[in-house]
Amino acid sequence: MKVPSSFLLKNFSKPTSGKYTYHPHITKFIQAALYIPQNFNLEVLVAREYIGFYELETDHNEMLLKLAKLNFRFMQLHYIQDLKTLTRWWRDLDLVSKIPNYFRERLAEPYFWATGIYYEPQYSAARIMLAKALIVFDIVDTTFDVYGTLDEVKSLVQSVDRWDYDGLDVLPGYLKIVFRTMVDMFKELKENVSSERRCFTMQYAYEQLKIVMKAYLKEAEWSNTGHVPSYEEYIEVGMSSTAGQVLLAITFIAMGDIAGDEIYEWLRSRPKLTHIAKSRLRDDISTFKEEMERGDIANGTNCYTKQYRVTEEEACLEFEKRTDQMSKVMDEEFMKAASFVPLHILRPVLNYGRLGDVIYKYGDGYTFAGEKIKDYITSLYVDLITP
Repeated sequence: MKVPSSFLLKNFSKPTSGKYTYHPHITKFIQAALYIPQNFNLEVLVAREYIGFYELETDHNEMLLKLAKLNFRFMQLHYIQDLKTLTRWWRDLDLVSKIPNYFRERLAEPYFWATGIYYEPQYSAARIMLAKALIVFDIVDTTFDVYGTLDEVKSLVQSVDRWDYDGLDVLPGYLKIVFRTMVDMFKELKENVSSERRCFTMQYAYEQLKIVMKAYLKEAEWSNTGHVPSYEEYIEVGMSSTAGQVLLAITFIAMGDIAGDEIYEWLRSRPKLTHIAKSRLRDDISTFKEEMERGDIANGTNCYTKQYRVTEEEACLEFEKRTDQMSKVMDEEFMKAASFVPLHILRPVLNYGRLGDVIYKYGDGYTFAGEKIKDYITSLYVDLITP
């Protein structure tokens, strides 16, 4: 983020003694911009940080500051209520006592993702629905990665492909529960569908779910056989295993009537803005060592190093270059689409790319939520702004 020269002149001055003076909060402001530039950061985090910074400005507008604080506190109270609703759903689901404890029991992190996609108060129900979907997909992904046998997960893929309870006897007990949880989540999502075109998008979500499940299975087969595919083959499967397309469909469906019917036609046209592998590459960089340690050798970084005979550091540098280029492409596609797609639809799409930067730029902030991610979550849901 570029800091205007007028801003620096206002906050840094050279008195007659010849020594420069500065306001301490400027350092924190610049550090935040260097850590993640504003155009790569989540809007809600930028707003939260800037309110604290603006308050320390000597010439701030008291009324403007008070209104900003009241508005943000209002949003924080919405977030707290959302988390209470999500917590009640999770307790009622009670997967902890129903299936083996191989999954990550997390609510704050998926809800943080959902907040990053759309933070405004009117999207409260949508955030809760999206957070539920993220939790369920995380459990399913973990089932393929660390617990289910190859035969078991193959039978789960077949059950999802049929999408009914026929033939569930072939599934082990814990997978019956996982499958029913997926079905129930989609049934709840369908309650948001109120037009024929949106029914088409619900069908699109089902279709994308099947693609995601097959991608999970392919990665499980690679892991079980020790096969390292070509980087091109990996990235094709890896793009699907991010569940990006099905999550986008869920994102729009959960918004209800706010997302007009024409949006679903746009999504089904597979616009380039929704098919950029930025988050996939960010994830590959940050999770490489952990995946190698647990035997998942078919990861993006390893595939690239094997095929192009480069070091891990060289592969990561190349991925960084590619993600930077992808960010530029996303900005360009965003500007092009803005002429015919409403901003309240485009912004969530752009925010998925920003989440990749916030969560994965400095490590796997989802699996191992470090101090920075914890600080973000605390600033939004625990430390309420005092007007």
